[in-house]
Amino acid sequence: MFSSYHWGNPWYSSKIEYLESKDVELPNTYFFGSSRVYRQIDPIIFDQLYNNASHDIKKSYNLGAPATFCPETYYLYENFIKSEIANNVDLVFIELMPINLISKDLMLKERTTYWQNLSDLKFVYKSIKNNSTLRLDEKIKGVKDYFICNSYNLFDIKHLKQTLSMDNNINLAYNGPNNVGYYSLDNQLETTKDESVRSDLIHRKQTYSLDNVVLKKRVSDLIEYHNLPNNNYDEVNLQRIIHLIDISEAKGIELVFVLPQIVLDRNLINLSKLIPKKNLIDLSSPKKFPELYKKENIFDLGHLNSNGAEVFTKLLVNQYLENIEGDLK
Repeated sequence: MFSSYHWGNPWYSSKIEYLESKDVELPNTYFFGSSRVYRQIDPIIFDQLYNNASHDIKKSYNLGAPATFCPETYYLYENFIKSEIANNVDLVFIELMPINLISKDLMLKERTTYWQNLSDLKFVYKSIKNNSTLRLDEKIKGVKDYFICNSYNLFDIKHLKQTLSMDNNINLAYNGPNNVGYYSLDNQLETTKDESVRSDLIHRKQTYSLDNVVLKKRVSDLIEYHNLPNNNYDEVNLQRIIHLIDISEAKGIELVFVLPQIVLDRNLINLSKLIPKKNLIDLSSPKKFPELYKKENIFDLGHLNSNGAEVFTKLLVNQYLENIEGDLK
């Protein structure tokens, strides 16, 4: 298990372990991203809707995992398509995200360090250097934090021992109740026996219920971002995205980036408009998709509940089918 590329991400590792243990035909469609993928895309609904509307048959699986951001997502995907599991794959969706700085609580944690390599370190450095929204001191600290985490990954002995005991990371409950990799937040709240998890989920749900002002402000900002775009975007991230699309096509995989709801990043919205239309699904607009911002579909300030996940998955299928039709014209 020492050589497993995903050893530091227990949710992703558990899902790969499940897929590798299956005796039946593997899925041909996968979803990559953070908790917004993990909690909001239901493969069962996706397959039913898509297969009813198309002669092509999709069997999908959700590889989303909490707090899996860029460039970790890119690292996981690039290694995934080299694996035997990907031999049957023809379609992949990846959540479109910015390149994030490392938060204080994630410094020197396995989730932040296991995937780092020289190539991704150079990529992050260029992205942070060209980020016009960051002050110089923020850029210096951001780059420094990545270099520290990378050094820790290379030289820390305690950290090395963790890679040798990856079995400790495997928890098949992360696979969700239907074994398709999807696990809604309210389903977890109803079924978890971990009191700390239950307490956290209740707190998050209550905070949203008491704080509609914040949601309204976020919706207002998003409408402004869509109505008044500017020329600022992460060119380094866009180049990586185009590269991922190209290497995917070379392997017979259609790669589609998905911009979910409540994306409070004007530069990312600007970037999304530069991705080829056939490789992008934008579900972030409150005007175009108001149902994703309705109270009855929201679990907390960043995630949808089970009802919202069903709505999100249906919109994803519909938008993807529209992309296909547009590409054929």
